[in-house]
Amino acid sequence: MSLDSDPEIAAAFGSADTSSAASTSSDPEISAAFASRDDSTPKKSLYDPNRPTFGAPLGNAVIDLGGAIARGVGTVGDAFRNTVRTFEGKPNIDYGSPESYGTALSAPFTHAPDAPESAPDVKEQIRRGLPKLTDQPIVRKALDSPAGQTLTQDVAKPLAMIAPAAAAVAPVLGATGAPEAEAFTPEAVVSRTAAEQSGGAAGAARDLSNTSPELRQAITQAAQKTGGAVNPEALDKQLKADEFGIRLTQGQATGDGAQLADEFNTRNQNPAFAERKVQTNQKLIDGINGIKEDVAPAAAVDHEGNAQTVIDAYKDKYAPIAADAKAKWTKFQDAAGGALPLEPGDFTTQIGAALKKTGKTRYLPADVAGDIKDIDDGEPFTVERWDNLKTNLAGAQRTAERTGNGNAGLAISAARDAVENYQFPNLDPKLQAMNNEARAATSQKYAMLRADPAMDAAVNDGVPRGQLSPEAKGYMEKYFLKGNKADLEKAQANLAGNPDAQGAIAGSVTNELKKAAGIDLYRNDGNFSQSGYNTRLNELQPRIKYLMDPDAADKAFRLGDVARDAQRQPTGYGFNNSGTSVAAQVAKRVGAGALNAAEHVANMATGKLKLGTGAREEIENWKDSKWVEDSLKPGAGLDKLKTTP
Repeated sequence: MSLDSDPEIAAAFGSADTSSAASTSSDPEISAAFASRDDSTPKKSLYDPNRPTFGAPLGNAVIDLGGAIARGVGTVGDAFRNTVRTFEGKPNIDYGSPESYGTALSAPFTHAPDAPESAPDVKEQIRRGLPKLTDQPIVRKALDSPAGQTLTQDVAKPLAMIAPAAAAVAPVLGATGAPEAEAFTPEAVVSRTAAEQSGGAAGAARDLSNTSPELRQAITQAAQKTGGAVNPEALDKQLKADEFGIRLTQGQATGDGAQLADEFNTRNQNPAFAERKVQTNQKLIDGINGIKEDVAPAAAVDHEGNAQTVIDAYKDKYAPIAADAKAKWTKFQDAAGGALPLEPGDFTTQIGAALKKTGKTRYLPADVAGDIKDIDDGEPFTVERWDNLKTNLAGAQRTAERTGNGNAGLAISAARDAVENYQFPNLDPKLQAMNNEARAATSQKYAMLRADPAMDAAVNDGVPRGQLSPEAKGYMEKYFLKGNKADLEKAQANLAGNPDAQGAIAGSVTNELKKAAGIDLYRNDGNFSQSGYNTRLNELQPRIKYLMDPDAADKAFRLGDVARDAQRQPTGYGFNNSGTSVAAQVAKRVGAGALNAAEHVANMATGKLKLGTGAREEIENWKDSKWVEDSLKPGAGLDKLKTTP
């Protein structure tokens, strides 16, 4: 109906024909409420040139009510968009975005350019809340008048009826409207949040230089929406996840068990959740691969390959030390006439006496005892024979240890020490000096081996550098992944100058974590298990600082935190592996009470508007779509502030 066709309406709004501007209301207050702003110069609506602007003060109240709903509570306006389209007469209009919704919806209620300064401020009305708009006595009284009843059939009453429903439903729907505020930079928001968490003390500055533009924008928008605060738990989790290119859902970021269960249980009805899970799984795999690329780009994909690299590195480290000792013994041998000065039977006697002191003589294997006895066979005792004996003793000792023969291992170790400390008899001063020098070099060499079992195993494996070592299988697990602190400290010192060896050790850590997470080392695929990953990472924690760069280790733990957040399923929330219907989830999220209240109020405004029971299904569908969007948006959960009881 035209606003100018009814004298009472014309009086209420101010007709284009000033001669018909008089109000028919008998109530002066109502008349004043519907009076034209300027009867002598009627103002035209910006929305419709053929329609005069609303009168004041009722017109202004209605204007502010419509503007507040449209601009202040954008998602509520979005929820009832078809309703508004109906009374606009543009049911098929394409609004394009939430921002354009607000612009289009507020157009019919926009103040004229010369609106009085006393008109209620929209921003303030939003802060005060929508219910307060409709609670104004003049608004209630005016709406009850004959002119008001006619007016509300066309525009005002549907909006007035929507307002209480919007107030009831908006907190559940997640209304996005908020007072405009100063722009909060991500750095300022993060710093302020850290200070609040530490009781006001300035927190450590968090580097946001690599934070994605999407998350930076989300932090600012969340702070603007809430007036400055963000959910600290969600902020910390989203920042950690962003490092690995992962976007946590609202439930994952806030730790809200009910929200998590809803997201999980609706994955069949909302494929976006399933897609996000696939994306997150791949990002977790990429995360551990990225750590490997940072610290061990050339590392092998298996422990044996990395073990061979470390073994060869140890041989490189040991070679010059062994060569120096051998050169000194050769010098002594040459000065003694081409052979080490050994008296018949003396070698066996000295070794036997040393063994007897340990009480392990009877446990010395027969083949080892035979090798020692052969030295007293009268053949020349050369440096080569002595070195071969030492190599044989080292190999026999490792065999005994692998087979669990502890007594044999101890007996061989004692014999080995006795051979190293053998005292050549009856040396003249010159030969004695040479002997002392050679013995010192040998002591240095074997002290290094005794201090670093991984080196001892590597250099005494019986094969030249570059050949596949028989020690490679199980080597990384035994000496590094399960090594003790003292041994690892020595290994770290001995390999400090070899980046290939360091990379191989770090690569073994990442391989171990991938394997524990259920990722195939060769195909590089699988379902990432945060439980397996974090369990193994925690086992490695006491020694990981010796195995890889500290920054890489910290990153591995951050990845574990993100994986835990992404896959967490707290008990007591009914995670349904078969999926739950959308309707059930909407009922749980929105709540029957809130939705029924909105439906009841909407039914009161049937008129020309379809807002009652017939619109409920559309609202539910919209709600589900909006909920999915909010759950998956960048920085989800930042604006979900926890209330203090």
